[in-house]
Amino acid sequence: MITIKIDKSIKCYEEKSLFVSFPYNAKIVEIIKSQKERYYNPINKTWELPYSDLNTLRQQLKSYDIDILNYYENCHTDDLIEKTYTYIPKDYKFKISPFKHQIEGIEYGLNHDRFILADEQGCISGDCKVQVKCPNDVATMRMKLKNLYNNFNNQDTRFYKNMLIKCLVNGRFRYYKIKNVLYTGKKETIKLYCNNKYISCTPDHLIYTPNGWIEAKDIKENDIVFTNGIECCPMCGSTENLVTYPYAKYKGYCHNCVNKWLKDGRKYKGNQIAKKLNDDGYVVLRGKPLRKRKNYKDGILEHIYVMEEKLGYEIDTNIYVVHHKNGIKTDNKIENLQLLTKSEHAKLHSDTKMFSLPQYNSNITEIKRGNTIINLCPKESKITKIEKDIIQDVYDIQLDENEGIHNYVCNNFIVHNCGKTAQAIHIAILKKQQKNYKHCLIICGVNGLKWNWQNEIEKHSNEKGYILGTRQDKKGNEYIGTVNDRLEDLRVYADNTFVNENINNSYFIITNIETIRNEQIINELKALCELNVINMIVVDEFHHRSVKMLKVSKAKHYCN
Repeated sequence: MITIKIDKSIKCYEEKSLFVSFPYNAKIVEIIKSQKERYYNPINKTWELPYSDLNTLRQQLKSYDIDILNYYENCHTDDLIEKTYTYIPKDYKFKISPFKHQIEGIEYGLNHDRFILADEQGCISGDCKVQVKCPNDVATMRMKLKNLYNNFNNQDTRFYKNMLIKCLVNGRFRYYKIKNVLYTGKKETIKLYCNNKYISCTPDHLIYTPNGWIEAKDIKENDIVFTNGIECCPMCGSTENLVTYPYAKYKGYCHNCVNKWLKDGRKYKGNQIAKKLNDDGYVVLRGKPLRKRKNYKDGILEHIYVMEEKLGYEIDTNIYVVHHKNGIKTDNKIENLQLLTKSEHAKLHSDTKMFSLPQYNSNITEIKRGNTIINLCPKESKITKIEKDIIQDVYDIQLDENEGIHNYVCNNFIVHNCGKTAQAIHIAILKKQQKNYKHCLIICGVNGLKWNWQNEIEKHSNEKGYILGTRQDKKGNEYIGTVNDRLEDLRVYADNTFVNENINNSYFIITNIETIRNEQIINELKALCELNVINMIVVDEFHHRSVKMLKVSKAKHYCN
């Protein structure tokens, strides 16, 4: 027997909905899931569908006994509806539309006070290849995911523990450190073809397109996706005169860069200044005229030298950083350089999410520097064929969270490995609206993530995030102060409002795991939780110290 109750809508964007319940039957579940809009309440095991689907649903379920109950006409108050499960309110506005799994995660958080959120995003076939390299090696190699997994998790092969993988960051392909390679079991997969390129992945894996991230199952033939760009010199961006011999030490670089930077440094005499590239890709100046400079050791970095010549004084590199605006480390023209504090520079580089790519803001596909073309964006390719693949072993890759990168290149496709930050932000904001929470504390396992969280809060909401201990120098530049500064920030008046007005104006308070190594700070945070000044704690990357702090607090908390 299938019971369809017609009642006031809870989840659907209509006045009334169908609330369908039945003893478990795989065929009925399949029919329900075929509907375009449907929502499952795991508490009372009921499906909610739009009322407009009634006739279609009755036709599809005609071989079953159906009992239709109409409660809507007598429904005048919310008390007549079972509201045992809290959904995202219909009037809640997302700045960036969430994915389906994110909506499910947010709703789970609304119905639980203490939980761990560990999303399982789509995965890639073990036979697909990724492009990897060692930190100090110019050469790259293409490796199957299953082989990378075996090598990465083999204790005898430490060589792979520092391996870098090719990613798309702010419109350019770069290499970032792999945190972990995961085996996620045997799953059903599909194949997407772009001429001679293909990727085999689970249907829910996200692929990068001009319309943003789209699940593989929603991509159709003739749709456009982004793939690995045209081969160019990773140093200057030139597409001409490249080293193509497969076993060459500098394969992929142009001959000009090989001769100018990568071979042994030029010999210099007298007052001559020589240039050479260091292991990090920066230009180093060496020579007698520079040896009296404070920053000179085995040479001085050209971008620092150029900025000092412009300013007329030597830069204190313990406080300041010279930033390359276009991300090209060898482009040391003064118009490409910017003087920032270390905290400003860390904050700038934490904004490496895909939504900051040039594709979202303009039609720029390349820039020119002299006669050299530098490809900023990946290549657009058309899907030529889609076919169902076999059930096979699938894998995924976690990247270094300190960089905030959530994508990598696999079989020339740009694929996503999803983060959970947005879900935590929306859970905290919705709980503020529902339960009048005053503040949410965010504890980052990695120090550099503090600025990433601040940027993500601004991107996904209208709330503010304050990093504990933020101070300003005489020039108005922000920096993170000492432990005593952070303790000072936690002081409150008798009415339980913070002495620091910046915190009162910020719903989110952000700090790192090292901060709560201090017993005084733990005690202050415990007191603030007991006073209901801090009502929720988000822990990004679990840590035994954070467990201790959470045990003594009375705050509702979410653990990431």
